[in-house]
Amino acid sequence: MRADRFEAVLDGDPRELVARAWDLAGIGRAYESWLAQAAELIDGLPDDAPDDRVFAVRSRLVHGWRNFLFRDPGLPAELLPPGWPGEKARAYFEQEAARLLPAAAAFVDRTLADL
Repeated sequence: MRADRFEAVLDGDPRELVARAWDLAGIGRAYESWLAQAAELIDGLPDDAPDDRVFAVRSRLVHGWRNFLFRDPGLPAELLPPGWPGEKARAYFEQEAARLLPAAAAFVDRTLADL
């Protein structure tokens, strides 16, 4: 197998390159909007919600979050603007998705067992 390898060095400010390549302000606004909507969705779920409702809410949470997997380039912190909301959104998603998983999985297991 043949392979070519090379290394390059950026001649300039990496923040300028990032600013030309990605709309970080737009992505940041999208994170803030998603986080507000996700908090509203989660806050509307009663503590004693049935498993099917928990499954539906968790599915909506995951569906909204997965869009960032295609939009956010995952840059290192030193290239992100101060106060980058992506980290707060990620932490919220991981916490709530994990918290809702047992009830959502129980609904799926019960539904599949009935087939």
